[in-house]
This record gives sequence, structure tokens and C-alpha cells, in this order.
Amino acid sequence: KCTNKDSLTLDCKIIECPLGLNLTNQKEIDEFDRNYYDCEYIEKWLDIRSNVSDAIYDLSGLRSIKYVGEDIDITDCKIRNLNGLQNIKYVGKGIYLLWNDFINSFEGMPNLDTLNSLHISSGNDSLQNFNGLYASKRINELTLFSTAIQSFKGMEGVNEIGKLSVSFSDQLTDLSGLENIERITDLSLSSNENLLSIKEIDNVNVYDSSSLNLSFNKKLEWC
Repeated sequence: KCTNKDSLTLDCKIIECPLGLNLTNQKEIDEFDRNYYDCEYIEKWLDIRSNVSDAIYDLSGLRSIKYVGEDIDITDCKIRNLNGLQNIKYVGKGIYLLWNDFINSFEGMPNLDTLNSLHISSGNDSLQNFNGLYASKRINELTLFSTAIQSFKGMEGVNEIGKLSVSFSDQLTDLSGLENIERITDLSLSSNENLLSIKEIDNVNVYDSSSLNLSFNKKLEWC
């Protein structure tokens, strides 16, 4: 016993994790919990992407995962938060959210001290702030493109952002929630139609003027 792959799994209950993980329906999420209940490490990617006929609405079957070596992509899901990912401590690259109509909170990922990158794009219209992101102290890259984000509430515990890019996010009127940021290396705010003020980052150290882009924000008064 315990001398080959099949024996390790069947006799010794040692679970071999997938190299990368593509999940396209709720059944696959639930089966992961049964088949890989002790799997902690996904060496490469975690791609959670609902197919048309069977939407993913619950990520709790992924609760054993602690490390993802590359990206986490969540697309076209019916989840309301990130519960099920609560034990993840490390993501090697980025977290991408696209076309998740019902997600309204980042609750469910409390153990990430550092986010390498977070990208929020079109279709996450119920996500209006960053509630639930309390644990992260540094975000290396944060990108918002065509989002419904209204504020950065929930990011009060973040003190450093490497690159911050916000564009075509017309619900955003100010940068409330970023008051405790001490440093931004690269800042781009572009084409945010209703952005009125960025006073919340008046005292932030932006690395140099070449890393600063404030353009086509029609209502922004800045000097």
C-alpha cells in the first residue's frame, strides 16, 4: 500500500490536487469538495466560469484551498460573496471578477495579507464597495474598469497600493475609503464621469509625476 498514485488516494487517503482547476457548474464545485476534500494547493490557475445552463451560486465546496499559484478568475457566476474561499492565504497573480451580477461583497477572503492584483470589470453591478476586504494591507495592483463601484469603503485597512487604475466607473464620486493610504506608486483616474473629488488622497505619496494620470473626469476639480 501507499506505493503508487492509486494506492495513495484509495488506501492512504492522500489527495493529489489538480495542477489547474476549471469549474463550469455547481455540480463540479460540489464534487470538488467530495473528491478533493483535503486539497490545499492549486499550483496554477483557479477558473470559475458558469456555463449558460447551470450557474454557479455557491463556492463553499472550495473551502479546503489555501494557496493558488496563479490567477483566480470568477466569471458569470450567481454568487453574492466569496464565501468558500475563506481559507485562501496566497494568490500568486491576480483575482479577476467579470459579469457576476449578484456579487455585492468581498466577504469570504479574510486571510489575504497581500493582494498581488485585483481586477473588477463590467457586469458586477451589485458590487458597490469593498466591504469584506479588511484583511489585505497592501494591494500591488487594483484595476476598476466600467464598474458600479461607488466608494472604496472596506479598504480602510489598506495602507499601500502599487498601481491604482480606475476608468469608466461613473458611480464613483470620490475616493472615500482610501483615507489611510500612505503610498501609491502609479495612479490613473480616467473617464469617470461623476468623480468630483480626490481629497481623500491629498496626503498620499505618489511615486513621481510621470506615474500620475488624471484625465477626462469631467466634474473633477483638481490642481
